[in-house]
Amino acid sequence: MIRVVTLNVRGLADPDKRARVFRTLKSGCRADVYLLQETHCTSARQGEEWARQWSYGRPPLPRLAHFAHFIAPASGAPARGVAILIHPASAEAVWKLLSVLFFRRSGGG
Repeated sequence: MIRVVTLNVRGLADPDKRARVFRTLKSGCRADVYLLQETHCTSARQGEEWARQWSYGRPPLPRLAHFAHFIAPASGAPARGVAILIHPASAEAVWKLLSVLFFRRSGGG
C-alpha cells in the first residue's frame, strides 16, 4: 500500500523553512508520496532547485528515486504552486506501482 499525505506548506521560499519541511517529511512522517500545496514556487528554475534539494543535491535519479516535481503557476502568483515529492525510501515501491498502472500494456490485446 502506498501512503499519500497532502499538506498546505504556506510557502517554501524561506530556505530554513524549506529545509525543516524536507527534513520532517523525510524523517518524521510515515508516507510515501507528499502532495504539497501553496509552495509559493514562482518559476520552473526555482522548482528545479528545490527538487535538487529534496534529492540531496543530486538531480532526480532514473526510475523516480528521490523524485520531486514543483509546479509554478503560469501567472507567477506567489500564493500558489504545488509539488509532488516521493520519499527516497519509497521510490522503488512507487515506481513499481506507477509502472503497473501506467506503463504496462494489458495482455488482452
